[in-house]
Amino acid sequence: MIRLILIDVDGTLRGEGGVPESAWAAIGEARKRGVHLGICTGRPAGGHGLEYARLLDPDGLHVFEDGAVIARAGGAVVHAEPLPAGSFDRMVDLSRERRLPLQVDTAEGNIYFEIPPEGQARYSELVGIPARRADLRALPNAERPVRAYWVARPGEVWDRAREAILSLPGTALTETLLPRSTPVVIGGVLAAGVGKAAAARDVAARLGFGLESVAMVGDGANDLGAIRAAGLGIAMGNAGEEVRRAAAHVVPPLEEGGFAEAIRIALSHARIETIELSGE
Repeated sequence: MIRLILIDVDGTLRGEGGVPESAWAAIGEARKRGVHLGICTGRPAGGHGLEYARLLDPDGLHVFEDGAVIARAGGAVVHAEPLPAGSFDRMVDLSRERRLPLQVDTAEGNIYFEIPPEGQARYSELVGIPARRADLRALPNAERPVRAYWVARPGEVWDRAREAILSLPGTALTETLLPRSTPVVIGGVLAAGVGKAAAARDVAARLGFGLESVAMVGDGANDLGAIRAAGLGIAMGNAGEEVRRAAAHVVPPLEEGGFAEAIRIALSHARIETIELSGE
């Protein structure tokens, strides 16, 4: 029985035109049916991420930072997976030594930097959180760094830094190349073992059931593990080929009503299971 639907934000719930009306109608139907809803996003646990969480389920548990943070819709952190202290300190040293911009997201939903990364203002606007300059070795209020973002030009400087980052214990690096006129590498670092699948398992356990009762709806490579692990994996039509192959169902793209269709499918599984149980 599907009892929890976890939902990615960008490309799944929200597109370039915002959240379609059909999505809100589907969310309302799921809430009427008593199914738990949760955001499962790479966004920080603050700003617009929390706004979406409150609209989706104000009393629910929500996943942020690709699984590094589980929080209530009001912002109270239930669980966090901070970066290992020694490895994080070494990243700060690398940033200072090589003048490579490093942005840090904290479990508390804030963003800090010492050297402003390229595109930082656009990122802050997207997530709804103003970034602040701070000593990354002494974050305000002892906030916990859960994610570090490197922003660099491809080339020898990044290649050498990358080797050093990959050697840091207890961390995992994911690289994305933005193919602009002047390409930029985004290197995201989380604690090893962190991911949406592990966070989905944690949320389900806190609600009193297992992953077999979870539906995951997503479109990105960071959704792949959770789509595979969940009892019901649903991929948006705008997802990459590997994500679509891993899903039990593929729905149309967001702009074509795909999100509402994904919720309908998840609710049909919940309804079928409920009917079967009531007939025993």
